[in-house]
Amino acid sequence: YWKFMKKLMVTKLLGSQALERSKDARADELKHFYSNLLDKAMKKESVDIGKEAMKFANNSICKMFLGKSISEEKGEAEKIRGLITEGIGMMKKTFLSAIFRRWFEKLGISISLFKKEIMSVSRRFDEL
Repeated sequence: YWKFMKKLMVTKLLGSQALERSKDARADELKHFYSNLLDKAMKKESVDIGKEAMKFANNSICKMFLGKSISEEKGEAEKIRGLITEGIGMMKKTFLSAIFRRWFEKLGISISLFKKEIMSVSRRFDEL
């Protein structure tokens, strides 16, 4: 199952057609990145290249997958990072619950709790 999901993700999200569709989004983010660096250079501000590159990568990915850039000023970037961290935790719980389903049932742990958490994270992503 995992190999199938990995193949599906790579072909659909990172395949040549997907990269071709997202070319404009990447070009827009690159222009924004360059203009941001130019503005800081004109103001003679110091630039943390690592931080700026991370913002560029995050904005590019969000623009490709979510259809919009995220704003550092409004705190959207931090919210998305938190939601992604929670989502990764939910995926781990889901995989473990699938593997140890019988043990959880014997211990009286309901798997529906995981479903509620997953739906909560999903709703918060939709709100952004």
